[in-house]
Amino acid sequence: MKPVRRIVLASAAALAVAVVSGCGVQAGSAAVVGSTRISDSDVAAMVDELKQTIAADPTALFDSTKATAANVQRLTRHYLLDEAAAREGVVVTQAQVDQLISSTTTSTFGGDSTKFEQALASQYAVPPSQIPSFAHDVLESQALTAKLAPGADATTQQNKLNAYLAPLGQELGIEVSPRYGTWSFDTSTLAATPDDLSFVPSATPSAEPGSPSASPSPSAS
Repeated sequence: MKPVRRIVLASAAALAVAVVSGCGVQAGSAAVVGSTRISDSDVAAMVDELKQTIAADPTALFDSTKATAANVQRLTRHYLLDEAAAREGVVVTQAQVDQLISSTTTSTFGGDSTKFEQALASQYAVPPSQIPSFAHDVLESQALTAKLAPGADATTQQNKLNAYLAPLGQELGIEVSPRYGTWSFDTSTLAATPDDLSFVPSATPSAEPGSPSASPSPSAS
């Protein structure tokens, strides 16, 4: 084989590897947040669990692609919020998480945990096993917004949180596999892909507990 041809083939192979690996996101990863890797297999397991939960509700629709993107976004934002909380001295306890889940199940779903699970699954693509993590994110978001913009209205608080998370996400070097879209540092959410995954929730509900934009997220009542 001629030297020039070998160089061309080697360059093509290198380019193929770069594309497959997601331009920086290592193979098998859905996203990377700092030193934390979110694996494709973990996301797939959550989507499978979500599918089974939604199947119990004949009125709910399931879209695997959209459910996958929603969970990639939620997990990525989860680790971003954790880092923000650590830097700001915000602590959310397991007791707070348990109380939030219990009170929301009772006040909004009449104590029916199955209805609560199905609501979060169908409206926020949260599988049952991830409800504690989701509730933790809600509490963390509320605590952060209250600290960053004390006494402000919900919109101002959310804007302050976004303004705080944007440079933090860039510092951590958040990377998402192109299969799921691109990460928007301005809003700390997953941006739409060519397939238009515009259904993806804009963020973990954190504004007014119990408001239409946050329902059926756990409310700190």
